[in-house]
Amino acid sequence: MLNVVVVVPTALLTVRAVDGFGRQRDWPVEIVGVASGRGGVEPVEVLAGRYVARASAFGREFAVELAAEPGKVAEAVVQVPTAVLNIVVLDDDKKPLDRYIEYVAVGGNSSSKPPREMEPLAGRYTIRARALGKEAAAEVELGPGEVKTVELAIPGTAGFDVGGTRVTYSTAAALAAVALAAVAGVVALALRRRRKQLK
Repeated sequence: MLNVVVVVPTALLTVRAVDGFGRQRDWPVEIVGVASGRGGVEPVEVLAGRYVARASAFGREFAVELAAEPGKVAEAVVQVPTAVLNIVVLDDDKKPLDRYIEYVAVGGNSSSKPPREMEPLAGRYTIRARALGKEAAAEVELGPGEVKTVELAIPGTAGFDVGGTRVTYSTAAALAAVALAAVAGVVALALRRRRKQLK
């Protein structure tokens, strides 16, 4: 009697999708042609060989290649390079303008409030903000796993609040100039009348 033992070269594969800080996230992930899941794929038995694992996030795909060796467990980590961005919008006096913000835009996303703990992909972004009819812009570069706070000062917005309305210093100066001109006109008119009466 002849015994034939056939050894099938198998391995176990497991995959996790993580953000730029190494935290596992609930993004769609798959071992191409083998299995898929959300956030990760539990160990699955495959023939030894090379495989691609990929995750989808922010409308893009991120992939890694892994080698499954016979009798071993191969773990792939698909990292989505994210960062954290905080934006603070200020006036010329470095005071927050939150209640007067019309919009804050980061890349293609816009909001009526400055983003806090926003998690975009790493990369270069243009930040634009508008408050009290004035605008400002800044550029920011974010690396994977980086936490950055950007202070964006909008020129010409410093002033004081009156009944929930901001009166900027430039507006106050213009109003003061108009008031002084009006007072000067009234005084000049009064002096003319006085001279006529004296004659």
